[in-house]
Amino acid sequence: MRKQVILLIMATMFVLIMSGTAFAEDNITKNDIKINFTTIYSGSTHYQLMGDAVKQYSNVNYTTYLTTELPTNLDLSNQNLIMLDLYQDSYVPSVQSTIDEAKKKNATVIILSPQSDLAKNLSSIDITQYPYIMQYFDNGGYENEKRLLNYIMVTFFSLNETVEAPLVYPTTGIYHPDATGPFATVEEYLQWYQSDGAHYKYDSSKPTVGILFHRDDYIKESTPWVNSLISKLEAQGINCVAEFGSLGDSLTIIMNTTTLKANLPLDLLITSKSYRLRSYSNEPLEKGIEYLEALNVPIIKAVIGMYQISPEMWANSTDGIPSNLIGTRIALPELDGIFESIVVAGQVKKPNSDVYVTVPIEEQMNWLVARAVSWINLRRESNVQKKIAVIYYHHTSGKDGVGVMSEGGLNTYESLVNFLQALKDHGYDVGDHVPTVDMLSAQMQLYGKNVGVWAPGELELMVNSGKVELIPLEEYMQWFNSLPQSNREAVINLWGEPPGDIMVCEKDGQKYIVIPMVKYGNVLLAPQPMRSKDQNSTAMFTDEAVPPTHQYIAFYMWMNKVYDADALIHFGTYGSFEYLPGKQTGLSATTDWPAILIQDMPHIYLYTIDGTAGAIQAKRRSNALIIGYSTPAIIVSGLYGDLATLETDLALYDQSTDETVKTKQRETIINKCKNLNLDKDLNVDLNLVSGSAAFDIFKITLRDYLTRLKSEYMPYGLHVLGESISGDQLISMVNSMLGVDFANYITSNSISENQTSQLIKEVIINGKTSEEAQNLVLGKTDSKLTNFLNTAKVHAQNLLSCGQEMTSLLNALDGKYVAPGPGGDPIRKPDTLPSGRDLYSFDPREIPIESSRDLGIQMANDLLNKYLNETGEFPRKVSVFLWATETMKHLGVMESEILALLGVKVEYDSFNRPTMLSLIPSEELGRPRVDVLIIPSGIYRDTFPIQMALLDKAIRMAAEANDTAYPNYVKENSQALYIWLQSQGYDNATAKELSLTRLFSAAPGSYGPSISVPISHSDGWDDEGNIADLFVRGWGYAYSQIQWGVDLQSLLNQNLKGVDLVTHSISSNNYGMLYGDGYASDMGGLILAVRTASGKEPLVYINNLRNPNNPNVESLDQFLSMELRSRNLNPKWIKGIMEHGSYGAAIMSDAVENLWIWQVTTPGMVTDDMWNMVYETYILDKNNLGLKEYFNTNNPYAKQSMIARMVETIRKGYWNPSSEVKTALINEFIQSVNEYGVTCCHHTCGNLVLNQMMITGSSLSMEQLQQYVAAYASATGKNLNLGTPGSTPQSGSSQTSKGPSSSTGDSSGSQRATERGEQSASESQSASESAETAGTDGSSKTYEVSQNSSSTPQSSMPIAAIVGVLILVGLVGFGYFSGAIFKK
Repeated sequence: MRKQVILLIMATMFVLIMSGTAFAEDNITKNDIKINFTTIYSGSTHYQLMGDAVKQYSNVNYTTYLTTELPTNLDLSNQNLIMLDLYQDSYVPSVQSTIDEAKKKNATVIILSPQSDLAKNLSSIDITQYPYIMQYFDNGGYENEKRLLNYIMVTFFSLNETVEAPLVYPTTGIYHPDATGPFATVEEYLQWYQSDGAHYKYDSSKPTVGILFHRDDYIKESTPWVNSLISKLEAQGINCVAEFGSLGDSLTIIMNTTTLKANLPLDLLITSKSYRLRSYSNEPLEKGIEYLEALNVPIIKAVIGMYQISPEMWANSTDGIPSNLIGTRIALPELDGIFESIVVAGQVKKPNSDVYVTVPIEEQMNWLVARAVSWINLRRESNVQKKIAVIYYHHTSGKDGVGVMSEGGLNTYESLVNFLQALKDHGYDVGDHVPTVDMLSAQMQLYGKNVGVWAPGELELMVNSGKVELIPLEEYMQWFNSLPQSNREAVINLWGEPPGDIMVCEKDGQKYIVIPMVKYGNVLLAPQPMRSKDQNSTAMFTDEAVPPTHQYIAFYMWMNKVYDADALIHFGTYGSFEYLPGKQTGLSATTDWPAILIQDMPHIYLYTIDGTAGAIQAKRRSNALIIGYSTPAIIVSGLYGDLATLETDLALYDQSTDETVKTKQRETIINKCKNLNLDKDLNVDLNLVSGSAAFDIFKITLRDYLTRLKSEYMPYGLHVLGESISGDQLISMVNSMLGVDFANYITSNSISENQTSQLIKEVIINGKTSEEAQNLVLGKTDSKLTNFLNTAKVHAQNLLSCGQEMTSLLNALDGKYVAPGPGGDPIRKPDTLPSGRDLYSFDPREIPIESSRDLGIQMANDLLNKYLNETGEFPRKVSVFLWATETMKHLGVMESEILALLGVKVEYDSFNRPTMLSLIPSEELGRPRVDVLIIPSGIYRDTFPIQMALLDKAIRMAAEANDTAYPNYVKENSQALYIWLQSQGYDNATAKELSLTRLFSAAPGSYGPSISVPISHSDGWDDEGNIADLFVRGWGYAYSQIQWGVDLQSLLNQNLKGVDLVTHSISSNNYGMLYGDGYASDMGGLILAVRTASGKEPLVYINNLRNPNNPNVESLDQFLSMELRSRNLNPKWIKGIMEHGSYGAAIMSDAVENLWIWQVTTPGMVTDDMWNMVYETYILDKNNLGLKEYFNTNNPYAKQSMIARMVETIRKGYWNPSSEVKTALINEFIQSVNEYGVTCCHHTCGNLVLNQMMITGSSLSMEQLQQYVAAYASATGKNLNLGTPGSTPQSGSSQTSKGPSSSTGDSSGSQRATERGEQSASESQSASESAETAGTDGSSKTYEVSQNSSSTPQSSMPIAAIVGVLILVGLVGFGYFSGAIFKK
């Protein structure tokens, strides 16, 4: 009994204990839950919301990751709860093994996305049994995130709380801050919006803006920014309809996407969404463009969602929009034709929360609204009332290049006339009539040009015309003083107190800023102000971002505040506006110069389709809507002159059987090669190939060279806006676009050149079918040729659609949508046509693409093999210049080449993005790791920061590699730099970091030093080392994953000392080494800097990527010579450019100027033979093209500029022609000035030393020299010393080596003239006659330039006075020049 009682008591106690335990478990609280919990999210919204929700659980050890930031050593094995929002299957392998380990320990694993079979295998539960989980997750928002976590804790961890059902939010809706909730349809919304109440009331007669924003902002209550936008728009009397939805839902409420009709009238769209409009939808991405074309309104971008970047952080940044967001926030939306991209909001944390709320940046929001209103006004205002400001280019002062862009390929004069006519046809006020091309160019020459500080007389003539705008200093001061103090100080520090001395005149004691212009009714044409670096020695040699001059600021302020332009058009490629200092992207309306100056003016920018990088820069940094225009026709160059007969001679030689005849033919061929100076091009000693055996080898080299030369592509002439090519040009261009496969087919099937042209002609001009054309020309058909000819029809149709350029420009001025299109070289990439579209690039995260990676490896091997063959060793260090415009064409070949040189392999993630790098083992590499010094351009830095980080990572990996099989030059050079840095006083850690730095670019906000400016201003320096120093200072800012834009000029210079080889790429069949100054300035400057730093000449190779199917590495000197022969010396190229009158002459002159830049930077590459050939072609007209009459009739100033540059090349000791050539050049220059007036560019009027040399080196009469001296004094206010004509040495032989002269001169030109001379009678008469039939407003009136009396009359000096002057000058001059001249 006793035992039974004891047992009963024990059993009772056990039951009580167990009951107590059960009771305790039934009452588990949030504080009782002690687990390890990890989440992985694909986006930031859930990432932040769960971070807040989990704070309720004080004892939960919580960790969270984003899929893009998963650690490589991720360990989840000890987690109790794992939630995965992977979004794509591609992330499954990276977590599979550690998830399996966690599940072995009974972890609860929940898959939120994707709901694929592969991902579901990770899960430990059947999620279909728990439907609430996905309902919480899909609806989102903080409350659902909290309820989701509670549900999981209740269901799987015994939390004792009541489960709350998911809150259901609409997936899409229309939002208004004054409404109690969202609206499902436009009808519902308008019913409320039109009702009476405290809210703004919809007015159908007023404009309406559609706003697209993400659903996350709505469910997170992150709407302060959209509230601000709606409020500000409504305050302007603008209706708003704000549609929210996920990424794939855009426009599904605002319009009917089936009928493509808007559900209410719209005037403009503003979107804040990232990616493309139809990203993550079930529709093709191009559907978004179809919807926008149907709506036909502009769509501009409000940039928000910069993760955890506050308004203050953004304001103080130099990049603006972080580089990792450029792809999703900017580049992808541009593919839909979205532009502007204005940052309007930052993110701040909610109090006591991990959730970030998007808040407006008020001044940015005001700017967005002001620009939106201006675009709407364009849509609603009548054309006859609109004022249009058209900005053309005159980058450097001088009469030779007014309105000319040397790189744009567009004939500005003819295009402007076409545009004026199109405006007139569409109801715009352009005055009484549209001018002819000659009338327009004459008026631009008279009062639509920029004038250098060295030519005050020229400026006075223009001011006295009464046709220019004069801005009083007092008015400008009001505008200037409204700028931030830091901006004002930057301008004053460089350009002086207002108004400065650029384009400034004084009348009646009052100073004015001069705005040159030509007006036709309500259309104003004006030259973009000069950046004026060549007119200020400090600006010329600065390495920092150069603020605009006072005249530059006044120009754009006046356009908006006084002229009140409804739209501003930059008419052509490569202006300077988008390169003004400021953030890289996402500019500030108050502190960044492009934004300050563009203000609220709608900005339209015409750009060549072959200049994508520059177009994107203009789009992103100047709020521009880009309209791409076509390149000129690009055709094969062919052979000419003795080059053509050489090909015939080789054929005759092969056919001949008589040895005596063959010997004579060998002699003829060799002599022709010598006369053509082909020995350097062919890399052959022509004295060693006369024997039969040697010649048989040589003729193969020669024949290959001639085949290559005649097959080189060249631009023929210039493009005219809205005009399509036709006839032979169309046939040749289509032939070029059909590419290498077509060329190979033609060759392999023995189809002649004439037959090829006839086949294309029949299908694209005569309208024959492909089969009919073949039967007609060849007598048979072939399916492969049929496909080629069908493609030819497509290419021709696109080439014949250039009228779309004008249509798109007019549509833009009407406030309509302009469809997007890719840019690029149409030969390499035919889908760049048709032109007339809003140019875009691509997602930069995809560079280098896989095919470019493979080609880059090939190019690296070719580069090393070429160097090895020439030197017998591998280069220790290669320096590469990277351009964004090149990368946009070759899609990462050069980046891949750099990686290959370093011995680093790149792999791709599931999105085909090159994100993973690994070292190639030394044994597998089979050669040394080659060090690489990289100079990315400023645009490259802005556009491809991700690639710069990738390259920096690769360099550091290579430097740390422990190679044994072959040397590691990256490591060796880094160790040497480390020792040098220590010797400079750096601590060990800093020295280690900097020793691995290999990327150098321009300072943040700057775009490079423009060394072409001081090189062209050649009297301003005595030593090429000055130019090299500028290069190092301008590009001496280090970039890496750790530091961005740090001034380390000495480190760049130290890196340059070890460079053995310099390389660059060229992918365009349009651009070239002498087409624009880009290559000469950047690549040439790098070569010069290496030579100056190291004391040795590096080898220089060009990666020729023009033909993607046959890329090759070749020496720069041979490439330049090939280009010179195939283009600038080629009668076909010259004839094509001559068709464009004055403009064509300026293009010829620009090429000579670019040759001069190459001459200074690479004196061993540009030879006397090259200058001799240029002289014979353009001055002597060896091809009998009528060039003398052509220049004199169309643009004598271009020839003056050309001759002056040749004489300056002689003066500086780089070219040593005969004394007869030198004298002939000088005499022709003086005669031209006397007949047509002075050019007054930087190396004519701006170069006093050169002008003095003209006097003393001439053999002309004293009367002619006096006339020249008077003309120069009239323009510049400076007096030349007549001395004794012909008293200087008659050749450059006095300077024993090629290099700069020791002569210097005053280049400032800022002093005002004490004496004024008349404009030459012939100049005045010529200009007046051309302009007298059209007034500045387009009306018919006579124009006459007012002339001031001169103390130095021209050609009217009495004989007695002449004799007296001669005696006096003779006495003084003899003493002066005998000491100063003969002793030079």
